[in-house]
Amino acid sequence: MNLDLAKLAHLPRPDSPSQTWQRAEGLEIERVRAIDRVVGDLAAYLDVPRGRVFELAQAHAAEAAPGTEAALCHEVLDLLDERERFHVLCDLFMQSTVSGLLDYGHGSAAATLPFAHLASATIVVAEAGPALDFAAWRMARHGLAHGLTLTTAQAVTLPADTFTLVVCLLAQPDPERALGLLDRCLVPGGMIMLGDAWEPYRVVLRGGGYRPLHAGDKTTVHIKPR
Repeated sequence: MNLDLAKLAHLPRPDSPSQTWQRAEGLEIERVRAIDRVVGDLAAYLDVPRGRVFELAQAHAAEAAPGTEAALCHEVLDLLDERERFHVLCDLFMQSTVSGLLDYGHGSAAATLPFAHLASATIVVAEAGPALDFAAWRMARHGLAHGLTLTTAQAVTLPADTFTLVVCLLAQPDPERALGLLDRCLVPGGMIMLGDAWEPYRVVLRGGGYRPLHAGDKTTVHIKPR
Protein backbone atom coordinates (compact mmCIF):
# COMPACT_ATOMS: atom_id res chain seq x y z
CA MET A 1 0.00 0.00 0.00
CA ASN A 2 2.89 2.38 0.73
CA LEU A 3 3.97 4.87 -1.91
CA ASP A 4 7.68 5.32 -2.63
CA LEU A 5 7.84 9.08 -2.15
CA ALA A 6 11.64 9.15 -2.36
CA LYS A 7 11.41 7.83 -5.90
CA LEU A 8 8.81 10.44 -6.84
CA ALA A 9 10.88 13.23 -5.32
CA HIS A 10 13.61 12.50 -7.87
CA LEU A 11 11.29 12.92 -10.83
CA PRO A 12 12.23 15.97 -12.92
CA ARG A 13 10.35 19.16 -12.24
CA PRO A 14 8.09 20.20 -15.14
CA ASP A 15 10.35 22.99 -16.41
CA SER A 16 10.16 21.92 -20.05
CA PRO A 17 7.80 19.86 -22.22
CA SER A 18 10.09 16.83 -22.09
CA GLN A 19 10.44 16.99 -18.29
CA THR A 20 6.70 17.44 -17.91
CA TRP A 21 6.20 14.24 -19.90
CA GLN A 22 8.81 12.34 -17.86
CA ARG A 23 7.24 13.44 -14.58
CA ALA A 24 3.73 12.53 -15.71
CA GLU A 25 4.95 9.11 -16.82
CA GLY A 26 6.67 8.52 -13.46
CA LEU A 27 3.54 9.50 -11.53
CA GLU A 28 1.43 7.23 -13.71
CA ILE A 29 3.71 4.28 -13.00
CA GLU A 30 3.23 4.83 -9.25
CA ARG A 31 -0.54 5.23 -9.66
CA VAL A 32 -0.74 1.94 -11.56
CA ARG A 33 1.29 0.29 -8.80
CA ALA A 34 -1.13 1.69 -6.21
CA ILE A 35 -4.04 0.22 -8.19
CA ASP A 36 -2.25 -3.12 -8.38
CA ARG A 37 -1.76 -3.14 -4.60
CA VAL A 38 -5.38 -2.29 -3.84
CA VAL A 39 -6.62 -4.93 -6.28
CA GLY A 40 -4.54 -7.47 -4.39
CA ASP A 41 -6.03 -6.27 -1.13
CA LEU A 42 -9.58 -6.46 -2.51
CA ALA A 43 -8.97 -9.98 -3.80
CA ALA A 44 -7.69 -11.10 -0.39
CA TYR A 45 -10.47 -9.29 1.50
CA LEU A 46 -13.25 -10.75 -0.66
CA ASP A 47 -11.48 -14.10 -1.17
CA VAL A 48 -11.77 -13.93 -4.95
CA PRO A 49 -9.23 -14.09 -7.81
CA ARG A 50 -7.68 -10.76 -8.81
CA GLY A 51 -9.45 -10.78 -12.18
CA ARG A 52 -12.79 -11.06 -10.41
CA VAL A 53 -12.19 -7.68 -8.74
CA PHE A 54 -12.22 -5.94 -12.14
CA GLU A 55 -15.24 -7.98 -13.27
CA LEU A 56 -17.20 -6.91 -10.21
CA ALA A 57 -16.23 -3.25 -10.63
CA GLN A 58 -17.22 -3.23 -14.28
CA ALA A 59 -20.49 -5.05 -13.59
CA HIS A 60 -21.43 -2.48 -10.96
CA ALA A 61 -20.61 0.39 -13.32
CA ALA A 62 -22.92 -1.21 -15.89
CA GLU A 63 -25.61 -1.63 -13.20
CA ALA A 64 -25.44 -5.37 -13.72
CA ALA A 65 -24.28 -6.25 -10.21
CA PRO A 66 -25.92 -4.32 -7.36
CA GLY A 67 -24.32 -6.34 -4.55
CA THR A 68 -22.10 -4.85 -1.85
CA GLU A 69 -18.97 -6.61 -3.12
CA ALA A 70 -19.39 -5.16 -6.62
CA ALA A 71 -20.11 -1.71 -5.21
CA LEU A 72 -16.99 -1.86 -3.05
CA CYS A 73 -14.76 -2.87 -5.98
CA HIS A 74 -16.16 -0.10 -8.16
CA GLU A 75 -15.84 2.53 -5.44
CA VAL A 76 -12.23 1.66 -4.63
CA LEU A 77 -10.98 1.48 -8.22
CA ASP A 78 -12.90 4.60 -9.24
CA LEU A 79 -10.99 6.70 -6.69
CA LEU A 80 -7.60 5.63 -8.02
CA ASP A 81 -8.72 5.87 -11.65
CA GLU A 82 -8.67 9.68 -11.45
CA ARG A 83 -5.14 10.74 -12.43
CA GLU A 84 -5.40 14.36 -11.29
CA ARG A 85 -6.27 13.45 -7.72
CA PHE A 86 -3.33 11.09 -7.41
CA HIS A 87 -0.88 13.54 -8.98
CA VAL A 88 -2.02 16.42 -6.76
CA LEU A 89 -1.73 14.27 -3.62
CA CYS A 90 1.80 13.29 -4.65
CA ASP A 91 2.75 16.94 -4.97
CA LEU A 92 1.16 17.88 -1.63
CA PHE A 93 3.09 15.21 0.24
CA MET A 94 6.34 16.06 -1.52
CA GLN A 95 6.05 19.80 -0.96
CA SER A 96 5.06 19.86 2.70
CA THR A 97 5.08 17.78 5.88
CA VAL A 98 1.70 16.21 6.59
CA SER A 99 1.58 15.52 10.31
CA GLY A 100 -2.11 14.64 10.32
CA LEU A 101 -4.27 13.32 7.46
CA LEU A 102 -8.07 13.25 7.54
CA ASP A 103 -9.99 11.49 4.76
CA TYR A 104 -13.64 12.43 5.18
CA GLY A 105 -16.67 10.95 3.50
CA HIS A 106 -15.28 8.12 1.39
CA GLY A 107 -15.05 4.97 3.45
CA SER A 108 -12.45 3.02 1.49
CA ALA A 109 -10.00 5.97 1.51
CA ALA A 110 -8.42 4.41 -1.59
CA ALA A 111 -7.13 7.78 -2.79
CA THR A 112 -5.29 8.64 0.43
CA LEU A 113 -4.20 5.36 2.05
CA PRO A 114 -1.19 4.97 -0.30
CA PHE A 115 0.15 8.11 1.42
CA ALA A 116 -0.93 7.29 4.98
CA HIS A 117 2.46 6.00 6.09
CA LEU A 118 3.87 9.48 5.41
CA ALA A 119 1.60 11.13 8.00
CA SER A 120 2.04 10.81 11.74
CA ALA A 121 -1.70 10.15 12.11
CA THR A 122 -4.37 9.13 9.61
CA ILE A 123 -8.10 9.20 10.31
CA VAL A 124 -10.71 7.89 7.88
CA VAL A 125 -14.27 9.08 8.50
CA ALA A 126 -17.35 7.80 6.65
CA GLU A 127 -20.73 6.21 7.16
CA ALA A 128 -20.52 2.77 8.70
CA GLY A 129 -20.48 0.08 6.04
CA PRO A 130 -18.38 -2.24 3.85
CA ALA A 131 -16.09 0.51 2.53
CA LEU A 132 -15.10 1.71 6.00
CA ASP A 133 -14.64 -1.89 7.13
CA PHE A 134 -12.30 -2.46 4.18
CA ALA A 135 -10.26 0.63 5.06
CA ALA A 136 -9.82 -0.63 8.63
CA TRP A 137 -8.82 -4.07 7.32
CA ARG A 138 -6.22 -2.54 4.97
CA MET A 139 -4.70 -0.49 7.78
CA ALA A 140 -4.32 -3.59 9.91
CA ARG A 141 -3.04 -5.69 6.99
CA HIS A 142 -0.29 -3.18 6.22
CA GLY A 143 0.64 -2.41 9.82
CA LEU A 144 -0.59 1.18 9.82
CA ALA A 145 -0.51 1.54 13.60
CA HIS A 146 -1.30 5.26 13.54
CA GLY A 147 -4.42 4.77 11.39
CA LEU A 148 -7.98 4.89 12.70
CA THR A 149 -11.46 4.66 11.20
CA LEU A 150 -14.45 6.54 12.61
CA THR A 151 -18.09 6.82 11.60
CA THR A 152 -19.43 10.26 10.75
CA ALA A 153 -21.35 10.22 14.04
CA GLN A 154 -18.11 9.62 15.94
CA ALA A 155 -16.28 12.35 14.00
CA VAL A 156 -17.90 15.11 16.04
CA THR A 157 -15.42 14.24 18.79
CA LEU A 158 -12.38 15.01 16.62
CA PRO A 159 -10.23 17.71 18.24
CA ALA A 160 -9.89 21.12 16.63
CA ASP A 161 -6.71 22.28 14.86
CA THR A 162 -5.36 18.75 14.44
CA PHE A 163 -4.89 17.89 10.76
CA THR A 164 -2.52 19.48 8.26
CA LEU A 165 -4.30 17.89 5.28
CA VAL A 166 -8.03 17.23 4.97
CA VAL A 167 -9.39 15.40 1.92
CA CYS A 168 -13.09 15.28 1.05
CA LEU A 169 -13.72 14.15 -2.51
CA LEU A 170 -17.46 13.42 -2.49
CA ALA A 171 -20.52 15.57 -1.88
CA GLN A 172 -21.98 15.16 1.61
CA PRO A 173 -25.65 14.95 2.70
CA ASP A 174 -25.17 18.11 4.78
CA PRO A 175 -22.26 19.93 3.08
CA GLU A 176 -22.36 23.03 5.27
CA ARG A 177 -22.09 20.94 8.43
CA ALA A 178 -19.32 18.83 6.89
CA LEU A 179 -17.38 21.88 5.77
CA GLY A 180 -17.69 23.40 9.24
CA LEU A 181 -16.28 20.24 10.80
CA LEU A 182 -13.41 20.08 8.31
CA ASP A 183 -12.56 23.72 8.88
CA ARG A 184 -12.53 23.18 12.66
CA CYS A 185 -10.26 20.14 12.40
CA LEU A 186 -7.76 21.77 10.03
CA VAL A 187 -4.77 23.56 11.52
CA PRO A 188 -4.16 27.20 10.50
CA GLY A 189 -2.05 27.05 7.37
CA GLY A 190 -3.29 23.51 6.64
CA MET A 191 -4.62 22.33 3.29
CA ILE A 192 -8.09 21.14 2.31
CA MET A 193 -8.54 19.09 -0.87
CA LEU A 194 -12.04 18.92 -2.33
CA GLY A 195 -13.58 17.06 -5.26
CA ASP A 196 -15.56 18.70 -8.04
CA ALA A 197 -18.87 18.11 -6.23
CA TRP A 198 -17.86 20.88 -3.80
CA GLU A 199 -17.92 23.65 -6.42
CA PRO A 200 -20.72 25.70 -4.75
CA TYR A 201 -18.86 25.72 -1.43
CA ARG A 202 -15.51 26.93 -2.68
CA VAL A 203 -17.00 30.42 -2.50
CA VAL A 204 -17.53 29.80 1.23
CA LEU A 205 -13.86 28.91 1.62
CA ARG A 206 -12.71 32.03 -0.17
CA GLY A 207 -15.04 34.10 1.97
CA GLY A 208 -13.39 32.57 5.03
CA GLY A 209 -9.96 33.67 3.89
CA TYR A 210 -8.85 30.37 2.34
CA ARG A 211 -6.26 30.80 -0.41
CA PRO A 212 -6.45 28.61 -3.55
CA LEU A 213 -3.37 26.44 -4.12
CA HIS A 214 -4.60 24.22 -6.94
CA ALA A 215 -7.63 24.47 -9.21
CA GLY A 216 -8.18 21.49 -11.51
CA ASP A 217 -11.10 19.94 -13.33
CA LYS A 218 -11.71 17.31 -10.65
CA THR A 219 -9.85 18.60 -7.59
CA THR A 220 -9.13 21.85 -5.82
CA VAL A 221 -6.83 22.59 -2.89
CA HIS A 222 -7.15 25.57 -0.56
CA ILE A 223 -4.94 26.74 2.31
CA LYS A 224 -6.53 27.80 5.60
CA PRO A 225 -5.52 31.26 6.82
CA ARG A 226 -3.11 31.39 9.74
